[in-house]
Amino acid sequence: MELNEANLQTLTEFLRKTLDPDPAVRRPAEKFLESVEGSQNYPILLLTLLEKSQDNVIRVCAAVTFKNYVKRNWRIIEDEPNKISEQDRTAIKGNIVNLMLSSPEQIQKQLSDAISIIGREDFPQKWPDLLTEMVTRFQSGDFHIINGILRTAHSLFKRYRHEFKSNELWLEIKLVLETFAQPLTELFKATIELCQTHSTDVNALKVLFSSLTLISKLFYSLNFQDLPEFFEDNMETWMTNFHNLLTLDNKLLQTDDEEEAGLLELLKSQICDNAALYAQKYDEEFQPYLPRFVTAIWNLLVTTGQEVKYDLLVSNAIQFLASVCERPHYKHLFEDQNTLTSICEKVIVPNMEFRSADEEAFEDNSEEYIRRDLEGSDIDTRRRAACDLVRGLCKFFEGPVTGIFSGYVNSMLAEYAKNPGVNWKHKDAAIYLVTSLASKAQTQKHGITQANELVNLTEFFVNHILTDLKSSNINEFPVLKADAIKYVMIFRSQLPKEQLLQAVPLLVAHLQAESTVEHTYAAHALERLFTMRGANTSTLITPAEMAPITEQLLTNLFKALALPGSSENEYIMKAIMRSFSLLQEAMVPYIPTLIGQLTHKLLLVSKNPSKPHFNHYLFESLCLSIRITCKANPVTVVSFEEALFPVFTEILQSDVQEFVPYVFQVMSLLLEIHASSIPASYMALFPHLLQPVLWERTGNIPPLVRLLQAYLEKGGATIAAAAADKIPGLLGVFQKLIASKANDHQGFYLLNSIIEHMPPESITQYRKQIFILLFQRLQSSKTTKFIKSFLVFINLYCVKYGAIALQEIFDSIQPKMFGMVLEKIVIPEVQKVSGQVEKKICAVGITKVLTECPAMMDTEYTKLWTPLLQSLIGLFELPEDDSIPDDEHFIDIEDTPGYQTAFSQLAFAGKKEHDPIGDAVSNPKLLLAQSLHKLSTACPGRVPSMLSTSLNSEALQFLQGYLQAASVQLIQRPFQSHSIYLRTHLLQLCAHPPRPASSQPATSMSQVQFQLSPGSPLSSTVSLQLPQPGYSIPCASGPLPSESASHPLRSSALPSASATPFSAPAVPNMANPKEKTPMCLVNELARFNKIQPEYKLLSEQGPAHSKIFSVRLTLGEQHWEAEGTSIKKAQHSAAASALAQTTLPKPSLRSPRNTGKNPDSITHTVELNALCMKLGKKPIYKPIDPYPGMRPSFTYNVRAPGPYPRYYYTFPPVGPVLYHMELSIGGQQFHGKGRTRQAAKHDAASKALKTLQKEPLLDQLPEMNGEPSEENLNKSEISQVFEIALKRNMPVNFEVLKEAGPPHMKSFMVRVMCAAAAVLDELRQLPHLPAVEKLQPRIKKKTKSIVKLQTSPEYGQGMNPISRLAQIQQAKKEKEPEYSLVTERGLPRRREFIMQVKVCGQGAEGMGPSKKVAKRNAAEKMLELMGFKVPQPQPPKPALKTDEKPPIKKPGDGRKVTFFEPGSVEDGGVSAKEEDFRLPFLSHQQLPAGILPMVPEVAQAVGANQGPHAKDYSRAPPNPAKATLTAMIANELLYAGTSMTAETILKRSNSLARLPLGPLTRPSEQLGFLSSVQGLQVEYKDFPKNNKNEFVSLINCSSQPPLISHGIGKDVESCHDMAALNILKLLSELDQQPNERTGNGPISGCGKQEMEGESLLKQANSSTLGQTLDGTV
Repeated sequence: MELNEANLQTLTEFLRKTLDPDPAVRRPAEKFLESVEGSQNYPILLLTLLEKSQDNVIRVCAAVTFKNYVKRNWRIIEDEPNKISEQDRTAIKGNIVNLMLSSPEQIQKQLSDAISIIGREDFPQKWPDLLTEMVTRFQSGDFHIINGILRTAHSLFKRYRHEFKSNELWLEIKLVLETFAQPLTELFKATIELCQTHSTDVNALKVLFSSLTLISKLFYSLNFQDLPEFFEDNMETWMTNFHNLLTLDNKLLQTDDEEEAGLLELLKSQICDNAALYAQKYDEEFQPYLPRFVTAIWNLLVTTGQEVKYDLLVSNAIQFLASVCERPHYKHLFEDQNTLTSICEKVIVPNMEFRSADEEAFEDNSEEYIRRDLEGSDIDTRRRAACDLVRGLCKFFEGPVTGIFSGYVNSMLAEYAKNPGVNWKHKDAAIYLVTSLASKAQTQKHGITQANELVNLTEFFVNHILTDLKSSNINEFPVLKADAIKYVMIFRSQLPKEQLLQAVPLLVAHLQAESTVEHTYAAHALERLFTMRGANTSTLITPAEMAPITEQLLTNLFKALALPGSSENEYIMKAIMRSFSLLQEAMVPYIPTLIGQLTHKLLLVSKNPSKPHFNHYLFESLCLSIRITCKANPVTVVSFEEALFPVFTEILQSDVQEFVPYVFQVMSLLLEIHASSIPASYMALFPHLLQPVLWERTGNIPPLVRLLQAYLEKGGATIAAAAADKIPGLLGVFQKLIASKANDHQGFYLLNSIIEHMPPESITQYRKQIFILLFQRLQSSKTTKFIKSFLVFINLYCVKYGAIALQEIFDSIQPKMFGMVLEKIVIPEVQKVSGQVEKKICAVGITKVLTECPAMMDTEYTKLWTPLLQSLIGLFELPEDDSIPDDEHFIDIEDTPGYQTAFSQLAFAGKKEHDPIGDAVSNPKLLLAQSLHKLSTACPGRVPSMLSTSLNSEALQFLQGYLQAASVQLIQRPFQSHSIYLRTHLLQLCAHPPRPASSQPATSMSQVQFQLSPGSPLSSTVSLQLPQPGYSIPCASGPLPSESASHPLRSSALPSASATPFSAPAVPNMANPKEKTPMCLVNELARFNKIQPEYKLLSEQGPAHSKIFSVRLTLGEQHWEAEGTSIKKAQHSAAASALAQTTLPKPSLRSPRNTGKNPDSITHTVELNALCMKLGKKPIYKPIDPYPGMRPSFTYNVRAPGPYPRYYYTFPPVGPVLYHMELSIGGQQFHGKGRTRQAAKHDAASKALKTLQKEPLLDQLPEMNGEPSEENLNKSEISQVFEIALKRNMPVNFEVLKEAGPPHMKSFMVRVMCAAAAVLDELRQLPHLPAVEKLQPRIKKKTKSIVKLQTSPEYGQGMNPISRLAQIQQAKKEKEPEYSLVTERGLPRRREFIMQVKVCGQGAEGMGPSKKVAKRNAAEKMLELMGFKVPQPQPPKPALKTDEKPPIKKPGDGRKVTFFEPGSVEDGGVSAKEEDFRLPFLSHQQLPAGILPMVPEVAQAVGANQGPHAKDYSRAPPNPAKATLTAMIANELLYAGTSMTAETILKRSNSLARLPLGPLTRPSEQLGFLSSVQGLQVEYKDFPKNNKNEFVSLINCSSQPPLISHGIGKDVESCHDMAALNILKLLSELDQQPNERTGNGPISGCGKQEMEGESLLKQANSSTLGQTLDGTV
């Protein structure tokens, strides 16, 4: 939509039409606005209209429309399109604050709410400048603007009062406090001062006091979560001013209106709230201020009148006293009897009286009266506050308070008895006083659950309540009648059943009372009584007991709907629904009459739905009528359709959004009752149900899916035949649903119905695409809910179409996909499936995969067979894995923003749970046993072999029970069948699946019988003894252990805690109690005793900001009660009491880890491996078991993927009683035995250790060429081979030919021509080399970060310049130097700091890579300014002599690479001092990063030849200008990431396209940019290092001179960055290089310290450095 006058005019007209009372005009306008709100600029048009329109009504309408638009569309929901463009969002946030502040108050409030909605989503991450913009407006001084800001801040921050604590919330509050707390405090103080200045100006005071009220509300919001440090430090300021305002009484602010509270009352009410908050939550910090507040509030209560305008103030003041009296710290304030009497007399009793204002509300505003009295929304009423104060006082002073009130109650009842017509209010107060005194705990479901034992409730009911209910005139004293009905309702759990039955007919009679409150209370009381449960969980009041008054009950209920003011009374309609539910078949004779009345009422309310609860109970009543009647006579469903369809048609045609979801649910119920196929009337509607517009509304999705499921169930074949063209539309609905995280489960419901009920041929062409869609969603957004639904679907597909079809469709999408799904999804995640039907589907599907899929037995999928069976047994026997990852978040439908109609499930239209397998499989465990029996018959020997070697012992025991219950055995015979034979039998098995046997009780058995074939060597029945059950079923989140007996339980891949031995009273998985909460330990205790713990919420007390919850824990026949500030804390407290006091037997604790003989986990095999490595021998283990036929000829190695915790079985062996192992070491053999293979290995290793530990280790030094080589003590054979080969100029090359063995002990075959030790022996036999003078080894000292310079005496011998400058100033008796940081710049890890020093008005700056170096340089410059000489660094003596000749490269010298100028080489020897600067690559020191040892291979890699055959290099002389430009660009890139010099060069060459978009942060990117500008060539070569855990990158730069460097890192990118950084540093210093350094050899890049060393050497002999380029190290 364009921003123009035409669109503004159109929008104005439609907004005006939305205000029209005629629905024919209003609804099309609303639909138009709904259709265009997705257009760009729509919200901007609304804001423009709001700002420029001259019609105030249109401005307000635009403001409300804009607020609702923001509320519906601002939140960005995952997987759904963004409803507001980013351009509009930015424009709104940029203008709305200014627009809000410049608007009238009525519009300002709407825009303030819109800002709070936006802020809830975007603040602070996406709207960081909101607070700053708001705070700056405080400086305006205009209180119209300030109040707008305060109102907006209040709407933004008030959510802090009710949000749960989280790190995100606390970070946001911290940000708000840092920005807002100080300005708010200053504004508070300034406003207080202005109030004193303008104390006589009533208009100014009104504005200022409205500001103070908003400030007080903000104080409450910012202090609710926790006491901020700022407010704790400024508590004196706030509390002193609060107290002064509380005692302030300005006559100018008092109003004559008795109904509406004035500004002064509102401010004092909020201050009472603030004081109550601090007294309740921060009592220790608030304690010094408490007495003055108690005094002030007491005086306030005593002096405040009974007018309605003071209600909020009085109720908040009483709530403050209630919160104080409940705290043990303040108990002493109320201990005096006179104090209690005074509180009762002056505060409680006066505020419980029934005032004339209450009487007016009872008669004229009954809805509000009921809402306050019944629904508990009377938090701000005097009566509710007084009741809370009574309960608070009874907490510590129950006896005295009861005694005091008893006198008041008796006195009031006596006054009533004297003259009931005049003194009826006294009895009302007495009843309310008894109610508040007797009720200690209350819930909505059960009423009063805990009563004061000092109050006789039954006696009071008989003497004072029943008399009012039995009164013949039901319209006399309606208030007392309502009080009596309410007494029955709230004390229903405390009164005996006989009295309740006596009250029911009286309540039915009161349904005809003229008073709306009275007949509403009667309906509500009946509804509550009908829900009460008796001892046997049935209803307390039975239909038989209601039979005499059934007709009167139904008649009076429907007549009550016709009474004035109750045409849409939700309490009456709920009572109708509950009566239907209670009476059941007894109401069938009345249904024909009642259904007409319900249908007529539905037609009336559909015109203008305004009472959502009434509407919901109306549809529930319709569903109950249908269910009850059609249960007795299903044919009557046609009569209901005839009665309801005309109304439903009108609702659908009128698009009554509130009723459409209800209509679809009722239609689903009606369609499911039909026994035959789909009626024609339903088929006519089917195409319309697939319209996309219906599926756009969130509330329509669940009922529409339910209705489509009913269509598919009743007429799948009909749809396939008569509406085949609608199948793509049906699948389109599935595709839309599956893409949403919130609705994907609904998509699976629909898909499962399609698979189950549609003819297979009708969807054949769509099957593959369906699976592809599921895999795409699985790849993009995998959630626990999706995984569970996916598992149920694929297993249902397997049940419907067979395991072979499932495997083939998976593998048709991608080869080996079937195995991946099993390994990655089914095996690790099937434990998460919940629901009995869902588990049954998965069990039957997995059984079919195990026993009817040939690919599982004769392909690479075979390795998954045992883990899949293991997971199936776990599904049967282990508890459900209900863990959900923390990062999973679903948007509930109820939380969807905006005013869309939410889906409300009709309880009595609920779908009966459907089992697609039905009676075909009654017990999946028996099906598994029968299927395994048939599989073992088809594959003799295969199944028992896999079970005995791979299945966990406890899983095998469970499988025993299944086999015994099914009365089948597994057939055992030698494995000799071929794959063709196997496939043939499996196909036969698939064609004739096993029939379920009758369910038999599973009895325990200690062995499994395997039937051998007659030709078997062991032709008799073999009985395998199973291990005794000594280990619990573990829970592990790690990978599945491998199959094989070589991995027993005690060496399992699982953590040691996952396999827990248990003794007689042990509990599986009983962890250390210190690591678990009391509730967890109670759950384990309950599981151990096979009982169910039950937590019941008894009551909740106290104000909203400080609730006290009471919870009862029941374990068997024992009960414990506890209180807490949250339900969870109360539950933990009750659980802790139960653990301490219970008499139930407790499980023993888990034994601590590592308590065996080997606490350090150093086994004999590990110790032997270490010893053999020292001896140079290799241990070889060989199994020599006497029972080879018991083990399979194949192994498994299955690991469970995924991050989710899983329950897994460990895999101990089931096979020979003893295993035998032969260990060979050298020429010696050792034999070991054990119950497991690993135990046998340990036994053999222990025997070998006893023998081998006596052998001497190799302790003779090797000799080289006949001389003992003590210097080779630390050299390996490989190092010695390299050393000898280098001396003889022989290349050495190692190549790994083969690696084998387990990961913990690899064996490698290496080729050097032969092994390294053998080569060493060969080399030692070579003739001696001619003797040469032995050079002293050069020991490289570690370069220090700070070099101590030789300084002159006047500067300070050996003194740091910082210290010297301070010393000079001290000697002059002047002020010491002042250092300050001027700036820091550059990228991270390459920062540059500038420090400034000031001395006596003079200043100097220094720069350096750290603050310390920059400070030192600044001190040096200051010393120069002051006239002190700074010495230049000089080496103590020349490193090289200038008269020495250049070194000659000798043949065979492979230790250094030297490049020479043509014609500059002269014969001569190499001096010892020149040798000092050669590259020490043969030393044992670790080379620093950046230094390259130029071995022949590396030299060849960079293009450098060496030796006598080196090529002659003829290169162009360097270009000094180009070198300077290159250095400038390199410097700029290093310190800023950008280069102005390079930009200038590119501008001149018209190559601006090569400019980067922003600063370059990576050195490799910077070097690449520099090379593109300067025409340099940069080449990287990468080499793996340390078994590929690290990399070395070699870089060659074609500058003049050429540069070489390298980098080391964990990956190639970091290596490139490191090497490029070294090259950039060298390039940045090209313009500083002396002219003599123009040799042909490349410069090796080095670190900063080595470069500093190089600068020291330049002065000694630059010409020698030019020829010995690698001597810079």
